[in-house]
Amino acid sequence: MRFNDAPVAIVRQLVNNGFEAYIVGGAVRDMLLEKQPKDYDITTNATPEEVRRVFGRRKCRLIGKRFRLALVFWDGETYEVSTFRKEPNHIERRGRPTDKGEMIWNDNVFGTLEDDVRRRDFTANALYYDVNTDEIIDMINGMEDIKTRVVRCIGVPATRFMEDPVRMLRALKLVGQHQFKMRENIRKAIVEKAALIQEASPARLFEELQKILNTDSALPIFEACQENGFLKYFCPMLSTLWETPGGELIRALLKQHDDCIDHEKNYFKEKSLPMSLMALPYLLSVIDMDEVSRHVNVVANQDACAKAIHTFFLTFNMPKEMLYDIRDIVMLLPEMAALHNLDKVRNNPVYPLAYEVFRLLTMANGWMADAFAELPLPNDVSQWQEQATREIEEDSLQTQQPKRPRRRRRPAKRKKTAAETPAQPTNDSLDSTDNE
Repeated sequence: MRFNDAPVAIVRQLVNNGFEAYIVGGAVRDMLLEKQPKDYDITTNATPEEVRRVFGRRKCRLIGKRFRLALVFWDGETYEVSTFRKEPNHIERRGRPTDKGEMIWNDNVFGTLEDDVRRRDFTANALYYDVNTDEIIDMINGMEDIKTRVVRCIGVPATRFMEDPVRMLRALKLVGQHQFKMRENIRKAIVEKAALIQEASPARLFEELQKILNTDSALPIFEACQENGFLKYFCPMLSTLWETPGGELIRALLKQHDDCIDHEKNYFKEKSLPMSLMALPYLLSVIDMDEVSRHVNVVANQDACAKAIHTFFLTFNMPKEMLYDIRDIVMLLPEMAALHNLDKVRNNPVYPLAYEVFRLLTMANGWMADAFAELPLPNDVSQWQEQATREIEEDSLQTQQPKRPRRRRRPAKRKKTAAETPAQPTNDSLDSTDNE
């Protein structure tokens, strides 16, 4: 296994322009665990403005207020490039004058590589890969902790979790996704500080949820969250349902989805699919499947389903488009189960996703297996998946790339001199022309 060419090229371009730059964090950890990295983070001593100057405005955009960084667009992918940070002091970390200074609301104090190591969350995530020397810089014994699969915090766990509550979720992801074991002081700090995750922004939590569902380990990650008292704050509805029959079905669906990601190279990349699976038993419980299958009280059932989606994902900032996609998938299932209007159903834009949800539901507990066998295959599923992937990438680029530069104004026309101005026709000439 090796790193993808694009992040290596980005690092080299920064180095060739006189800056220090490395691949850092999860990508280095995953490589040491002999897993192909999915996400790449790059860190450098160049400021965000200097990064933009290196790559140009068309290939680089600056984002973030709390944590300012550069997005570099390369080969159709987007890579985050952050500047070395150092620990902000009590005043620097405030977002507002009224903040107590425990949580870091303003993390834009730049420093050195050594400063950057000390402010990272866990030793396993604080490794820096030098693409030119093919060496890993390890200042805190992170390679040994990866070898023994131990979650070790850099600093005092409770303090680090108060500074950024999302760090607790990262620890639990190491446990669920990579079978790490937490040191007892970290486990106790998570139990004590779990409620702080509610102070993180819903948009950031939604992004973290998407990352979990994009792995082949969503179920074990959620299990680690539930076992350590974290899930009830991160996703309260999922935690409430966890030990119920509905929760058992959710776990079975997530397991099927994890297996598909693990074994199928070109599996669905549409984000609404795992979100639908995650909430499916709850959503089906709030609609009248018989009414929906017969097209009775459709609007009322649609509204009930949409409200249930909002309730289930209350702690996350879900885009409306995704909410509507999940609603449409769920509303299609009763018709599919009753084998009603199949020609019309097959032409529904979300039918490939609804078909996959139905398939996984049948595999999880045998639900409506006879009906599923009668369903028509989606129209060219592979083509639909490729189209969905392109749409996701295009939407990402449209939201992340800078606005097109304004067109330059054309230079004002130079006034012609009397010598250059053609003679205007006289009244005589006009009369003569008309007379012709």
